Amino acid sequence: MVAAPAVLEYKVSGETTTHTVMGPAYFNSFLDTTGISSTKNATLTITLRIGMCKIGPGTDMDDMAKWPRGATNGRVKNLWDNSWTICTEWNDASYNQFCAQVKKEAESFWSCSDAAWGNKGITLINISKDWSGLDVPLGINATHQANVECDFHIEWAKSASDAHILIYAARLPEGASKICSWMTPGKTNRPGKGFLSTGSLTLEKSGYCGAYTTGGICSSNAVVAHEIGHALGLPHIGLMNVGSTCTREIQGGKIDRILRALNLKGYDGNIESCYAGESPADTANVMGKGSTISIQNTDPWRIRIAQHTHTPVGDWAVVPDRWGPIELARFKKL
Repeated sequence: MVAAPAVLEYKVSGETTTHTVMGPAYFNSFLDTTGISSTKNATLTITLRIGMCKIGPGTDMDDMAKWPRGATNGRVKNLWDNSWTICTEWNDASYNQFCAQVKKEAESFWSCSDAAWGNKGITLINISKDWSGLDVPLGINATHQANVECDFHIEWAKSASDAHILIYAARLPEGASKICSWMTPGKTNRPGKGFLSTGSLTLEKSGYCGAYTTGGICSSNAVVAHEIGHALGLPHIGLMNVGSTCTREIQGGKIDRILRALNLKGYDGNIESCYAGESPADTANVMGKGSTISIQNTDPWRIRIAQHTHTPVGDWAVVPDRWGPIELARFKKL
């Protein structure tokens, strides 16, 4: 069979729906095939433009659908216990450090570029033997198929209208209780909204992991990475499996279903079973309570590579590691 011609879109912008519960998520992606060879893969980078917004004395968060009037005159509401905390004023040094730390944690996690998280990488492999878009060298004498390595990048938006996500940032006073962080994806007609506080990370340390296993792998919840996962359209781990304890519990009974059909009640994906999932591996996942990456977390890249290459999503396999280009002679025998 003659291989299909290579069709590549190097830039893709717009909405991508990775899960119906979260709805579409708005971000950009870029496929870089520069210099692909028998030893070098292509790279698919998702870029999220974030607008950071300070919360402090005299400031106010606007229309929050998920957290109505959650901060008024510099106060933030703790959804865990319904208490209120008065924020501390940001200064330039603390605010710049906070923004830099958010960027560092999100990028190092989702690009798997820091071994502290224990994530080795994400590689997309086209398993269709009828597609030659990443064959190298291109042509009838190709010897290898380059794979696609996944990357992630944050850009700071110039204005609210330029942002995919607006994140409200609160500086908490010393000794304040942990405040719930949250995030909703953006759409093409409006930016998403989110909330992070200094309690979401540790400003005093250059590291960003609160606890490690005996093997040196981060075992604490990656709050910033978790919320950025929501910005990319990923729900909690328990919602990713049909028939899971989480999906059964939030489905509820007949009355719940009627109320949801009338838009009088929503789905609560924040219950314990949605964070815990069905196994210890689910609990340890970044969209659960931990900081690991699994194949379930790769849909934003997997869906986008299909759009970039004009190929079916099902033609792309995922390996939670870094795999070099595949030898075609060996691949075609499989």
